[in-house]
Amino acid sequence: MKRSSHLAAAASLAVLACASSETGTAPHPMAVSPASGSPFAETAVAIFGDGFEPEAYQSSGGGAQVDASFRAWLGGAELAGVAWVSSSELRATVPAGLEPGTYRLQVRDPRGGEGSLDAAFTILEAPEIWDDPFGDGTPFAFVFGYDGHVLLGPSQDGSGVVRCLPDGTGCGSFGFLFSRDVTGSATNPDLLTSLAENTVCPTLTTLGSVTTCDPVSPQNTACGCGPDFESGRGLLRAFTIGQEASEWLVAMGRTEKAGQLNYLYMTRDVASPLGFSYVDLYTAMPQTSGVTGVASMAVLNDRLYVGLQVANADRPRIAVLTGTPAPPGLDCTPSDAFATTLQQTSMAESGIGLSQVDAMMGFEGRLFVANRRAVLVSKTGFPTGASDASTQFDDCTPPAAGGWEATSILKYAGKTDLTPADMGVAGLAAWGGRLYIGRNTHPPPPPVTDPAVPELWAFTPRHDPSTGAFLGCLPSDWQRIATNFADPGSSKLTALFASASHLYVGYDNASGAALFRTAVSTPASEADFAGHLSCAAPCTPLGGAGFGDPANTRFLDARAIPFRGVDEVWAVLGSGSTPVRIFRISE
Repeated sequence: MKRSSHLAAAASLAVLACASSETGTAPHPMAVSPASGSPFAETAVAIFGDGFEPEAYQSSGGGAQVDASFRAWLGGAELAGVAWVSSSELRATVPAGLEPGTYRLQVRDPRGGEGSLDAAFTILEAPEIWDDPFGDGTPFAFVFGYDGHVLLGPSQDGSGVVRCLPDGTGCGSFGFLFSRDVTGSATNPDLLTSLAENTVCPTLTTLGSVTTCDPVSPQNTACGCGPDFESGRGLLRAFTIGQEASEWLVAMGRTEKAGQLNYLYMTRDVASPLGFSYVDLYTAMPQTSGVTGVASMAVLNDRLYVGLQVANADRPRIAVLTGTPAPPGLDCTPSDAFATTLQQTSMAESGIGLSQVDAMMGFEGRLFVANRRAVLVSKTGFPTGASDASTQFDDCTPPAAGGWEATSILKYAGKTDLTPADMGVAGLAAWGGRLYIGRNTHPPPPPVTDPAVPELWAFTPRHDPSTGAFLGCLPSDWQRIATNFADPGSSKLTALFASASHLYVGYDNASGAALFRTAVSTPASEADFAGHLSCAAPCTPLGGAGFGDPANTRFLDARAIPFRGVDEVWAVLGSGSTPVRIFRISE
């Protein structure tokens, strides 16, 4: 409403205003809506209360005039554009740049009368924001630590990453360079290798472009595809592997041609371009296995475990790499790489469709493996590729009401680049001596209209009182400790990670992604978690919904990265189709 219309409305209340001035009624603010805002942008607010009366007076010319010039402050900062709407409402704008915290509101009327409201408005925590770090509209990126830096990537064309110091400074673009497997796959002469079509490419600099590679006939765009004709991102992570505790950057793409994915790529380079050696995993991923992509990775006892997305009946499948490559690459023998096929376990899929290993983690010296069907734990620290995987893994699926698979997300949708929301199990995290698992469910069938309720479970390990040895995992060792923090809009749990001081859990939400954390060593319920300004959950999430912008509806990746003894929380948010936004929050 423009000020002229305010004055016209005020003129009709001149008698009332005059009466108010005679009685000395002071403004009485009672609420501000919205009650919080971002430090990075102005926030339009409505101030509700009573006693917001303009002042009527007689001008020197004898005509009746109305003064509706209200003023308002949050702390010492004056609000802009304060406009009178009625005796119970004002409109104003909170300026950008206020420090995080909760502020007292003060309102002054035209006569000098004042009223206040304590704890009226909150400026949310101020995470650092970085919009579209690649400058190309990339809608997804992983974030993780490598070589004392933070890496964001890959870019939309699969050609590189952005590297920063963990405090957000010193950022720059780093390219990729992939070694060509000039021998081809010795065990699969029919495999599309980089022998024929890729010889036209002077260099291999991408892991697969989602915009230029033809996923059906990738050989038609060989130079726009990955070295193994990958047509999109798969997974990019860093791990410490080997007796020398070397840090490796590990990449693997995805393909639309089931069975034509046979390589992952590894490097210890720390300068641009990052030169990757190939690892030919055909011994663990033959064409008949129908591998289309990668969903998870983990390291345990110097072995790299790769959780695969598989499109045939022999599923799900884990590729296990027992060594590391030397440039230009490693053509694996069965002793270098083998497969652990989980067909003989409770994780087995039947019928037509995809299966995948959503999440893996080494904990208590064992490998924990999870997906929409089950949770498994290895019997030893070195599970083998035995034909009957039940000899290598025990079932330890949490006792979800209605059954774990029956209430989990529906079957995996298709051969796509995965996001956390596509996972039945979005993550595993170790904190305070316990293992945590974040699970996504599907809505109940009609006629029930309740939304899906994600779940956070905690596993408390048991140990032999005499030797301290880990006693394995039973379903009864799990406890469900949280769902959606009383927000039905938080339908997918998409971030789960731990720092040295907190356990974090985050959710996709159409009103803005939500993040909560706890410093309690053994949290037992949502009440042990905190949100904005340490409020006890359920409450406003850390930094507000979407970190202050409701357009940030999804967590695409998030983790705590240590730097000089201090953890920095880095999160990649977006909508899934718009350019990613990067947030950094110092603990």
